This record gives sequence, C-alpha cells and structure tokens, in this order.
Amino acid sequence: MRATVRHTLWLSFACVVFATPGYAYLDPGTGSILLQSLLASVAVAMGVLRFHWHSFKAFLANFVASSAVKEKETGEAVDTESESQSGQ
Repeated sequence: MRATVRHTLWLSFACVVFATPGYAYLDPGTGSILLQSLLASVAVAMGVLRFHWHSFKAFLANFVASSAVKEKETGEAVDTESESQSGQ
C-alpha cells in the first residue's frame, strides 16, 4: 500500500516538474465551471459534516476534556476571570 502511494506521489511530482506549457484557450465558461466545482465542494463538505456531526462533536468534546485534564494535572491553567476580579 505504501509503495503504491509513494509511486503515485513520485509520478505526480514528475508530471508537475516536467510539464510543458499547453497554450490552451480558456473560454468564459471555464470560470463558471470552476465556481460550480467550488460550490459543489462546499456542499459536499457540509453534507459530510452533517452526516458525521455526532462523532465530530464527540471528538471535540474528548479533545477539550483531555486538554482540560492535562491542564489540571500540570497546573498551568490560568483562570482569567478570577484574576480580573481580584485586580479590581
């Protein structure tokens, strides 16, 4: 599997490095196609996020909880609200 990925990356790199200019005509419809592709990509990303929303929320909750536990263990967390009240 890794060899296939490595070969694909090398082939892609070679195609980019050794490419010659292709003096092609870009008609006005090209911008429309690019815009449509961008909007479709955003729509797909939103659909995937909606489909996996619960697991995404669980991942973020676990990430925040684990960082809070690490801060509690190391004692490096600073409570800015209590500092601002004590300074007044």
